[in-house]
Amino acid sequence: LAQITRLYSFLWSEMTGDGEKVLNFFQSEASIFVPEVLSTDTHALVSGQFLFQKDVIWKDETGCLDLLFQTAFANSDGKRAPQYRALKIIYPSLQGFFLEECNVQDVLKFYDYYNVLKLLSNAFSPREILDQVSFTLPALSFDFLPIHLIIT
Repeated sequence: LAQITRLYSFLWSEMTGDGEKVLNFFQSEASIFVPEVLSTDTHALVSGQFLFQKDVIWKDETGCLDLLFQTAFANSDGKRAPQYRALKIIYPSLQGFFLEECNVQDVLKFYDYYNVLKLLSNAFSPREILDQVSFTLPALSFDFLPIHLIIT
C-alpha cells in the first residue's frame, strides 16, 4: 500500500498542466487500488483490486459500505453487491488528489445509499443494521433540504 500511495503522491505532485489527462485516465480505467483487508503495516503486501472512479467515494461515516463489503453477498439478481469503497481510511493524506484531481465523489448520494441499505436488508435483520440506518437517514436528509435551511 505504501508503494501505491507513493505513486498517487507522485502523480499529484507532477500533474501541473496535465490534470485533465490524469482525470480522464482515472475516469476511464480501473485505476484506484483498494486492498481487500486493511493492514496497520503499510509496507505489507496486500491483495486487492483496482476500481473505477465511479465505484469509490472519499468517506462513509455511516459504516454501511464497510458492512456491505464485509458480507460480500449476492443480491436478488445473483450479481455481486456493488463494491463502493471509501478511500479516506486507506489514503488519508491524499484527500486533495482524489477529491479535486480525480473527481471522486465525497459521499454517496441518496439513491446510492438507498440501494446499499436495500442490499444490507437482504443479509441482515432490521435489528442488526439499526445503527447503520440511524446514521444514514440524517445524513441523507441534506439531499432534500433547500440550501438556505442547511446554512441557517
